[in-house]
Amino acid sequence: MLSLLLDIDDVAKLIKLSPATIENWAYGRKPAPAGFPAHIKVGRLLRYRRADIEAWIGGLGVPGHPAPSGAVAPLLRAKPKRLRGRPRKMEAAL
Repeated sequence: MLSLLLDIDDVAKLIKLSPATIENWAYGRKPAPAGFPAHIKVGRLLRYRRADIEAWIGGLGVPGHPAPSGAVAPLLRAKPKRLRGRPRKMEAAL
């Protein structure tokens, strides 16, 4: 029987990537590819709908393919560039 919800390891096996890559996408450490389905929280666990993952895979390489229903592009803020070393007096005042 096929499970309707997949964990990170199952998604990684299905799309042939490492589980660390999927975790980076899920937690926003790295931007996910366009249209990659959003995760679902089940308690404290992250799960993905099998149908959404399969629809995303089916739409790869097809121009203008609509994103799956649960897909949400993560909004990442641009972080200011950190300067190395001890700040100077003028920089500390800003």
